[in-house]
Amino acid sequence: MKTRILSLSLIGLALVLVVVTIAIRGNPMGYRGHQAVIQEVVGVSELRIEGARPERPKPGQLIGYEHELRTSTYSSVALGAPAGTLTIFDSSSLRTRKKQGPADPAWQLVSGRIRVDVDGQRGMTLGQQVSDVYLEMLPGAFFLNADGKGLLAGTVLDGTLLLHEAKGRPTEIKPGQFFVLSPLSPVVVNDGVPPLELTAELAPRTKAGELPTVNGRVTPGGRVYINGELHYPDTSGEFVAALHPGSQEAVILAEDIAGNAVRKVLPVGRWNEPTSPPQPQPAR
Repeated sequence: MKTRILSLSLIGLALVLVVVTIAIRGNPMGYRGHQAVIQEVVGVSELRIEGARPERPKPGQLIGYEHELRTSTYSSVALGAPAGTLTIFDSSSLRTRKKQGPADPAWQLVSGRIRVDVDGQRGMTLGQQVSDVYLEMLPGAFFLNADGKGLLAGTVLDGTLLLHEAKGRPTEIKPGQFFVLSPLSPVVVNDGVPPLELTAELAPRTKAGELPTVNGRVTPGGRVYINGELHYPDTSGEFVAALHPGSQEAVILAEDIAGNAVRKVLPVGRWNEPTSPPQPQPAR
């Protein structure tokens, strides 16, 4: 009996070591046609597989083609791939794609913010959901941000990024440079991430029963949380968001592509009190 218990314990330990090894070093069988392996899961996330119900991702789980990972607020998922690693930050969505040709990206950033570390000499390709533009990331480290509507921003920490648009030579983004791309404007490249700036105010109240509304602007390429909810500014950095009924304040957190953050709190004050026309004063 003791021998049997010892054998089962050793088998269980061996299985745990296999899972840990796969999570840290990747699939020892060379992924066998899979795109990546999950290394770490923090918070609440879900894995969507085409034609199947969403499931909770787990370390050691292999990711195939046409899979989608979604992270909720204050959550993240780290993936190991043959060419490097990808870290998906909170409130983001990333899909895997099967390459049919050199211009077909292997990854598709639907929305949100990710970090990509490339160590494979062939690099890694990533595209958007609403654009035929794709990024070719050579060995190095990169931050990327997309709003799901065509806005794509990024910065190169190390290495070189090639931004491919239609035909012609790609735009080369070098270490320390920052770029913003939108469907209605050409690529804008700056030397360094612009300082993170945030302006926000409550819109004037115009009628009774109106919900408090925050108007503001953040450095283009960033994103904004208002009372914990994610909002994407437009290509110029402007945003408008209505608060929930009964909100006593608007807590605004702006975050740039590199993860720098700035916070501002606006008291709602008398917004929730009914308005009434001024009453005439009795004559004396």
